[in-house]
Amino acid sequence: MENMDKQRNQDKVKEEQASELVLANKVLASQNKEKDKRIDELVLANQEKDKLVYELVRANQEKDKRADELVLANQEKDKRADELVLANQEKDKRADELVRANQEKDKRADELVRANQEKDKRADELVLANQEKGKRADELVLANQEKDKRADELLLANQEKDKRADELALANQEKDKRADELVLANQEKDKRADELVLANQEKDKRANELILVNEELDFLRGLFKK
Repeated sequence: MENMDKQRNQDKVKEEQASELVLANKVLASQNKEKDKRIDELVLANQEKDKLVYELVRANQEKDKRADELVLANQEKDKRADELVLANQEKDKRADELVRANQEKDKRADELVRANQEKDKRADELVLANQEKGKRADELVLANQEKDKRADELLLANQEKDKRADELALANQEKDKRADELVLANQEKDKRADELVLANQEKDKRANELILVNEELDFLRGLFKK
């Protein structure tokens, strides 16, 4: 009896274990089915990855080619950089020279500023002087206008004088002609006067002779009267 109970208990346990195994097998079957599905998805994913890897390989090859080109380009850039370094050193040297030149220019500029200030001061003085000159110029303009008016009057007077001078010139020409005639007449008179002087001298000589004759006659008459 006791053995039978023990056997029943063992059978019951076995049945429960068998039930559990069936359930476990179902679960495993379901899990395996899920795994198979997952495996198929992984296969597809791997195929996609293989394709991507191939594309990446090609891309890397392209990158390597590009990298080689970039290496050459960088070598050229390095060479150019060295040239630029030398050029920059030359520029730095030139810049130092320019700095010194600019310092000299700044010094000169300061001198020019002071000179310009002096010029500005002088310019202000010249402005005042020019203003005074402008005032004086206005006065001179008025004076010149007055002079122009006077000049016009003198011009009219000179024209009148020129007219009078022309008349006087004609009169003087007439006088010169008359004077020439008078000179000729006076020359004739002088000649006649010389002749008269000679004649008078002759008359005086004749008179003196007659006086002597008369005196002799008077002397002789005196003698006869005695």
